[in-house]
Amino acid sequence: MNLISVLLLIGCFSNPTKFHVLYEVGRPASIEYNNAKRTVGEKWNILWVYADDNRVETTGYEKIGSHNDSVMAVIAKKKGENWQEKFYSQLDEELIKQNRIREKLKSNKEYELVSEKLIEPYILFKTKNKKQSKYEVHIVGQKKEDPSEGFITLCKFDFKPLKSPHSFDCKEQSLTLFFPQNGIK
Repeated sequence: MNLISVLLLIGCFSNPTKFHVLYEVGRPASIEYNNAKRTVGEKWNILWVYADDNRVETTGYEKIGSHNDSVMAVIAKKKGENWQEKFYSQLDEELIKQNRIREKLKSNKEYELVSEKLIEPYILFKTKNKKQSKYEVHIVGQKKEDPSEGFITLCKFDFKPLKSPHSFDCKEQSLTLFFPQNGIK
């Protein structure tokens, strides 16, 4: 058993945050899908971690698959055998909800002003509570004037889906939401 395998097992059994860690391999889904998956995962206490080529090379598909199978069995004991069906149903609902909010924000004049400063801006969400009734919204991207800086958070503000957004808090900040599988790191 190599070091990575041991760390995977330690992460599985001694996770202080009580999150069930599941590894994803293969071609990553869209950033929007991954954001919704992370949101629902937080509610379910599941942390999805992208296993990049380096991790797969050192650990191997079989060990990652074995780890995921054991974690999924633990989740099934707690949430029921059809937990994946419920999870992905909630994921679909969350993705629709987040995409509606994105469209609403994109029609805002302040968003237009902010997005003009970024190469391919992304609107990302982090939940502020377990009920997912309030989000912390991040508008992230690479600045057109200096893309070599990497990704930054240009705006961050709280948003309740049932209310219209207030003004954006648009001050440049370091990135706090990371999606390495989508190049945002």
